[in-house]
Amino acid sequence: MGPGYIETFRSSLQGSATLHETAADGATETLSAAVEPPAVGTALPFEGVSLPDAVETDFSPADLERAETGVTPARYAIATYGTVTLAADPAGTELVSLYPPRHIAVLAASAVVPDMAAAYERLDADIGGGEDEA
Repeated sequence: MGPGYIETFRSSLQGSATLHETAADGATETLSAAVEPPAVGTALPFEGVSLPDAVETDFSPADLERAETGVTPARYAIATYGTVTLAADPAGTELVSLYPPRHIAVLAASAVVPDMAAAYERLDADIGGGEDEA
């Protein structure tokens, strides 16, 4: 799955969000260009990808409230809906995605699934494999 559904995902985003595509070795630079400070974020679980220095990962509630940008990893992108799903975690990923006016979701091309049915199948496999509890 993944790369074959990116065009559908891109089309679904028209008028509501911007898709930035890059290889892992260019991700930090791409993120830097997209972040509007002040910014908060949670750690990215992708090898060779790190948050730009402008993104604060040890933030207070006041920092979160002042943030213009929140940067988080996304679990899946659902191509037909033009949306992403986030994992529940103790790092506060949901808060970082919801409070700032701008949310940057970072995900691998392989995480793009065609539709909700495929997303549920992947989630079931992830949970069954012990990757996550919910």
